[in-house]
Amino acid sequence: MVTSIYHNGYKNKLSKVSLRNKFKNKKMNRLKNKLAAITGGNSGIGFGIAREFKNEGAKGVIVGRNQETLDSSAAQLGNDFIAINADVTNLADVLNRTRMSRRRCPPGRGRSSSM
Repeated sequence: MVTSIYHNGYKNKLSKVSLRNKFKNKKMNRLKNKLAAITGGNSGIGFGIAREFKNEGAKGVIVGRNQETLDSSAAQLGNDFIAINADVTNLADVLNRTRMSRRRCPPGRGRSSSM
């Protein structure tokens, strides 16, 4: 992995520039007090999005069809996210699971009064 490069700077003086990201381990809070519902959040890109949302301060729900991967993903995300097993292509299933998630997401975990 490249961590620094050399380049010709001012008056062709050879300079070393560090490529290290100074904010890599810093937790951002752009999504603090926001609630997210992420479909497909149990694996792949959806899980990556859920993880980044959590890193940015969001709380929420991940939705997927595979209970085993949902449980694993929820454990990795911690208490900030709950997992709901639902098929988003079935409207009745989504509505039923939405009601369930409202009961499982208490006010202290990002639930608003309008939920």
